[in-house]
Amino acid sequence: MARGKPQAPNADGLTPMQAKFVAYQLAHPDQPASAAAVAAGVNPAYAANRASEWNAGVGVRSVIQRALEKAGLNPESLAEKLALDVDAQKMGLTKDGSVVAMGRDSIASVKALELAYRLGGGLDARVEVTHSGAVIVLHEAARDPFRDAIDVTPEDAK
Repeated sequence: MARGKPQAPNADGLTPMQAKFVAYQLAHPDQPASAAAVAAGVNPAYAANRASEWNAGVGVRSVIQRALEKAGLNPESLAEKLALDVDAQKMGLTKDGSVVAMGRDSIASVKALELAYRLGGGLDARVEVTHSGAVIVLHEAARDPFRDAIDVTPEDAK
């Protein structure tokens, strides 16, 4: 997008780029927010940061919230759906086409837990949870659970 002329906000208070960003996110929920930013016209080198800024903004959040509620997805229904996904089972097909249970789908379970944790405010929007075998790694960008703790270490022990 050319620099200079500011973009006028729409009825929701979003710029045209933010509106495209939200539309892409809603149409492609399986894609990362940075892909939505690129689709909206953001330079790929800055897409992750811009996506994080926009997703943190009240305007973008409220438009997405309204779209989710219109689709029947509220905190209670999301919790119910996530509870089912945490216990997701992998299914497969045999040579004769019979469906067989293959055990717990650990990747789907990890993603459901990640989403539940994010919805609860447990992770920064930029954090990715990866699944490698049975290990879940939270990148350094994860919020520090002790950030508000008071250091009670005696001065002579420091």
